[in-house]
Amino acid sequence: SAETKKLYSAVAQLSTDMVLLRAENQGLRQAIVNEKKKRTRARPVFDDLRAENDGIKAQFFSPSKIQRARDLQIQKEQEKSDLQAQKQEERLERTRRKEEKERLLMERRIQRLEARTLREQEKAR
Repeated sequence: SAETKKLYSAVAQLSTDMVLLRAENQGLRQAIVNEKKKRTRARPVFDDLRAENDGIKAQFFSPSKIQRARDLQIQKEQEKSDLQAQKQEERLERTRRKEEKERLLMERRIQRLEARTLREQEKAR
């Protein structure tokens, strides 16, 4: 019927608008992340080793200590990237659930509308 077609076209329009807005939003978020990365300064590699030695002013670093400091830094960066990936995955899962819920709601609305139009057609006969 005409109302059903109208509802289907509205759903299609809304879903395309939503996809476009999400893509724009993601691009803007990435731009913000890139800008923040430019502004943040890295900490010196040896700060962690100094903290372990109670802040002794003059220190000599052997090759093994240098490697340990680099390994610590790599480990911290890996943990940070893992956490970001986990958060991103959680966000994606949340949006998937939300989209699925919206889709089911629209399907129920369409079914109710079709049932209503069918009842009205039966009454008209």
